[in-house]
Amino acid sequence: MERVKTPGAVHFVEYVKLLPPKWVFEHFIRESNGSRRILSSSMIEEEAAKFISKAKLTERFEELDEELKLKCALAYLSGGNGINISEYDGIDNPLVQSFLVFGAKDNSGNIRYFGFNEFEPFLRTLLVETFLKAAKTDEQSHLPPIPFWRPLCDLTAVAGLAFQGQITKTKTGGLSRSALNQLKKITHDKTLSGKSGQGDPSASGFLISFCIKKSFLTDTGDEFALDSRCFKTWLAKPFKDQLRQMTDYASIYCGAIRVELLKQILTKSDGYWISSSVFSDTNLKFFTEGLKAFQAMGMLETRKSNNEIQFAVINHFNDESEQITHEGFKATPIVIMPDFTTILPQEIHPAHFFQYMQIGKATDFDKVYKGSIDKDVISSAMSKGVESTTIRDWLVEHSAPTNVISTVQEWMREFLRLYVSSNSILVSSEERVTVQISSYEPLRKHLEPVSAHAVFRIHPGSENKVKEILTSLGFDPRMPSEDGVKISCEDHIPEALKESLSIWEPVTEIDQKTEPHKTAMRGTKYGEELKELELSEMTHVIDYAILTGQRIIIDYEGSPYIKPNIYTILPLQIQKGTEPIIEAEVPRTRTRKQFYLRKIRKIGVISK
Repeated sequence: MERVKTPGAVHFVEYVKLLPPKWVFEHFIRESNGSRRILSSSMIEEEAAKFISKAKLTERFEELDEELKLKCALAYLSGGNGINISEYDGIDNPLVQSFLVFGAKDNSGNIRYFGFNEFEPFLRTLLVETFLKAAKTDEQSHLPPIPFWRPLCDLTAVAGLAFQGQITKTKTGGLSRSALNQLKKITHDKTLSGKSGQGDPSASGFLISFCIKKSFLTDTGDEFALDSRCFKTWLAKPFKDQLRQMTDYASIYCGAIRVELLKQILTKSDGYWISSSVFSDTNLKFFTEGLKAFQAMGMLETRKSNNEIQFAVINHFNDESEQITHEGFKATPIVIMPDFTTILPQEIHPAHFFQYMQIGKATDFDKVYKGSIDKDVISSAMSKGVESTTIRDWLVEHSAPTNVISTVQEWMREFLRLYVSSNSILVSSEERVTVQISSYEPLRKHLEPVSAHAVFRIHPGSENKVKEILTSLGFDPRMPSEDGVKISCEDHIPEALKESLSIWEPVTEIDQKTEPHKTAMRGTKYGEELKELELSEMTHVIDYAILTGQRIIIDYEGSPYIKPNIYTILPLQIQKGTEPIIEAEVPRTRTRKQFYLRKIRKIGVISK
């Protein structure tokens, strides 16, 4: 059986081919007159082609009762998460018999319902109507629209804080309290509490995850560090491409919630709050955590009302970004005050926002971004490759007061007074040698002259001590660098997504309870009636069945990968020991399974 990571990616035709032929004839090929019982691949493909149509799928959907219609809608909306099934009753369940969803199990034996990707566009209108009928409240949200660039500015805020070294971590791996507080202050994330630790997923968590996925950030262990060159390259892309990439990742981050279906639900909700309580407790967590990613994208807003999570549409869906280019973006000026404080408009261009974050701090957001030009930020920026001329030109461009420009120039002069190099240095001790090296092109193209009054060699092992002493004297020993952190592309998968990427396989077995037949050995331990036997007697019965090639019927209480039920099996061998196991074939599916003898409540032998 093909094993898949995204259950919705199972093709309908392949799923039907896995089902027992008799069951397919009874429930799928309904027009069959019953005379033919040979099911071919071509017949399945032909019937599937007829089935995958709006008319046929609508017909099957309308045959369901209201409860099953809602379950179907929830399964499709949940996408790659599917919906948990507390008590799975096999493929004879009416919803599975409709062929609109299928059950799939993971390695732990958990079973969920999933919808087919092929069917969702045809069923979308019906699914939306069904979901809203059950979930729409009587209260309108009246949420004001937000500009398309807000999620881009929030993403830039995350990148800027990482550039400044403020996205630090705790020893347990979660974001530190200071990092959470900074994110809470300058992003539009109402899901943050400011408390350190792993916590629940948040909108900012989605933004950090996206940055790692796109190789902007890397986890150094102590903090998330930024590759500024990589991020600036991405910022230069068209707005519509940036937002599309973020939206696509939002659907993956939260377990492949179907974005177009969610958008349609929001559009058709008429601005009313929508309750998520229609999901059962076991499925609610996945869905509400997923909403936080779309909240970061500005698609919706969430709230807690009457002890339940509700969400409502924010009317824009970034459509205006299709027409607006970087050149056509209208941003109001940045204000720099004589006391070094700054005011940045909420309409700031994301690229301009990042330029600012390389020079100053953003400390608060309330209608506008507030912050200040900061010496530590400037020194850190220069250590990561930002040129002093770039910083000065930026201040002049934004009409910074003269005292601010002169003070910043002094800060930069102090930073450039000295540095401890971590690079390989070629030292020329004679002027003649220096001229020779400078004039030899094959060597000169690999070298960069360094202007220095004196060069000192640090004794091996004394590097940290020298830096410590220089710092105590008021110097910054960091060297101007061509670039900051180099990051390799490594996907970051949040815990919620890891759950949705479990390996699932469709459930296609029919659980049947076989009625015992009368046999000549009725009344003995080798008879067909189900009997409770001691472990030693049960072993004799199984040995007898293996020797005579007969099947046995067992009442099994369940074990990993095998649920409680009555099974008819053909025993192949028995592994005796402290935990005896019988390896057997399940005839109807021709699959091999291992059953624990201690889990067999009753046993019987079926004569040939």
